[in-house]
Amino acid sequence: MAGESLILGVVVFYLLLISALGVYMRKRIHGFADFMVAGRSAGLGVVAASYVGSHFGGGMTVGGAELGARSGLSGIWYGLACGFSYLLLLVIVPKVYVLKGMTAADVLEHAYGTKRVRALFAVVAFAGSVGIIGGQILAGGAMFAAFGVSQEIGGIVTFVIIVFYCALSGLYGVMITDTIQVAIGGLGVVLGAAIAIKRIGGVGQLATLPAQDLSLFPADLGTLIWLVVPVTLNGLISQPAYQRINACRDEKTAFRAPLLGALVVIVLSIFPVLAGMCARLLWPDIDPAMAIPQLLKEVFPPVAAAIFIAAILAAIMSTADSVLLAGVANLVRDIYQQILRPNASDKELLRMSSLATVVIGIGALAVTYLVPTIIDLFLASYAIQVCGGLIPVVGALLWKKGTELGAWAAFVVGVGFVSLSTLKVIDIPYHYVVGLAPALVVYVCVSLLTERAEEKDGERR
Repeated sequence: MAGESLILGVVVFYLLLISALGVYMRKRIHGFADFMVAGRSAGLGVVAASYVGSHFGGGMTVGGAELGARSGLSGIWYGLACGFSYLLLLVIVPKVYVLKGMTAADVLEHAYGTKRVRALFAVVAFAGSVGIIGGQILAGGAMFAAFGVSQEIGGIVTFVIIVFYCALSGLYGVMITDTIQVAIGGLGVVLGAAIAIKRIGGVGQLATLPAQDLSLFPADLGTLIWLVVPVTLNGLISQPAYQRINACRDEKTAFRAPLLGALVVIVLSIFPVLAGMCARLLWPDIDPAMAIPQLLKEVFPPVAAAIFIAAILAAIMSTADSVLLAGVANLVRDIYQQILRPNASDKELLRMSSLATVVIGIGALAVTYLVPTIIDLFLASYAIQVCGGLIPVVGALLWKKGTELGAWAAFVVGVGFVSLSTLKVIDIPYHYVVGLAPALVVYVCVSLLTERAEEKDGERR
């Protein structure tokens, strides 16, 4: 009981601290651009930390331990893919930065000259954001369950805190809290893995696990593709990444920040997986989803458990806040400001941003009751975003002949293909990757057969 009280006290203190930071950072919000892209004045350190925070959340920590307990060392691929996504992003950073937009949909409108494509991508990105935030809420609930609070209540508490400071302070608050949360989270998972390894008698004891658990590659190729490809490709269309690019004070910072973030994410990805492998060794029949809670209850001393839980919550919130703000950008910037209310004042946009933050958070909380598995919820969300949005966005940045109709055709075919395959209407292996092929084909063919309105007037992009 004393141990649980200590843990709860540390967690409550941490949550109050983050909430207080949100209140403090509110004073830096003077307009909509401050809320969405931090006034375009952020430096390398906070932007790089925020990149790390966008991925170093429930998927890499709680989900990574779950994968480690289930599959062994090959569970590292989800975390590696998160790092790879930022390395892939470097290809388009210069093009995105010079446009000075706030969202990926800004790039689409600039390229295709129409707001209809903006609405298309905003809907796809928004749907993916809700699923990813839901996964973070699930992971937060699992952490609270480790010290006696029901998972449902824990998820609600996680939701309330994240929504509170995001609604107050926008990207300014997100990047500052991410910097703190990444430092705490990184230290915590390293400490947690070290304690777990000591408990099993040293890292050499992991060699007693089955041979497949010690292999870097999973036995099933489909599992590797499912863990790596959607997450990596999402780097090209990640709304949080686009906001961070345009929040940077110069182009050099915009390029270096995701590179530094990628390296940190790749290093951190191994530690939760090692902790999960230790749990599997200690309790061979453990439910993989319970790897972290079981370690907290049975192995960690109270002080270490308190630090570790605070670290996991920090990681969870650092991802959820980034994705939540991305969803706000999709609703308020892409749809409300650019389509429904183009003459909206800064004050009105700020008010709508706070309201949208709450609405999106509630939607994400509802999603957790439909898809109760953390990693599956993340990966399904990435698959929807990639198959629906990757071809139109990359085409807009890298191919001058792309047209609006081509973008719509790619969207319909990509989302339709992955949806029908997920529902088992058609049976295609690796549908979350294969779906990109027909989307690309129709994008190229339809674009070549159609003309944009600008081209008819002799205008070129």
